Amino acid sequence: MNKRYLFTVGVLLGGVLITSCVSPFYGTARIEKGWNADVGIGGMQTLVPNLDSWGYSLFWGTRVDGEISYGFDKYLQAQARMGIGFYHSYLPFFVDPGIGLQAALPVGPITPALRTEVSYYGGGVTFSPAVLLGIGRKERVTLGGRIHIFGNAGDDPHPEYGPYLEDTPTDFFVTVHLGRWNIFAGSQLFYHSFRYPHERPVATAGIGYKLK
Repeated sequence: MNKRYLFTVGVLLGGVLITSCVSPFYGTARIEKGWNADVGIGGMQTLVPNLDSWGYSLFWGTRVDGEISYGFDKYLQAQARMGIGFYHSYLPFFVDPGIGLQAALPVGPITPALRTEVSYYGGGVTFSPAVLLGIGRKERVTLGGRIHIFGNAGDDPHPEYGPYLEDTPTDFFVTVHLGRWNIFAGSQLFYHSFRYPHERPVATAGIGYKLK
């Protein structure tokens, strides 16, 4: 097994993990007791490390996601999710897993919630707290903001120009609930993964379905 082959395999495996994207959230701030499951499919932009130079490039792709959760009561739940993305580049896909907890405080038609998650965002173990706001007694709309703390820890900085990615990119998103169907749109509008403000932020849009 020659060195070039090993190098190529290493880059491919690294690219599977070292990406920055907006993971969709098809759930709600309001917690339902017992087991729940959501699936979804969407389009996305994601950052992929360049094969032959420093830095990252923005690619379009598709992704499928699934999440299972268990609500202990209306105030606390545990969840686990998995996303698989496919895009048109030398790296054909990536895996986006995460596990965490969510706490909610239903107050009439408004439900504030705090969702915490540990994932492998950006090539390093990442803590990603999110603030959610559910609107409506049946929660027709969910607003959210999520920060990835040391989310790009796997970024290898350029020896002269420094790192290309921010350590703590922030997602903003909205999910509209139409019965069992959920429409998601999210982007890193203000503090995105690229350190340079003129670069386009990553974004994701998708549609999900509540299985249970």
